[in-house]
Amino acid sequence: MAKKAAASPRLMIVENQHEVTRLLKPGMQESYGSVDVYRAPSGEEAFLFASFTRIDVLISEYHLPGMTGIELMHKLR
Repeated sequence: MAKKAAASPRLMIVENQHEVTRLLKPGMQESYGSVDVYRAPSGEEAFLFASFTRIDVLISEYHLPGMTGIELMHKLR
């Protein structure tokens, strides 16, 4: 029986400035190898996305439109 390949870790970057995400993404992929990186510009969008997709690692700006990064972290737990 063939062994099933492990799924790549999923990283969510929550940042409303696209340039910051563009700078972080290559470094995360270089550091962790095969990692799926997703971006959300607000806490609400990140929460919605996480409601139907598993997120393994969250990197969030503190000041977000609608909620803080800390509030988002507590909601995702």
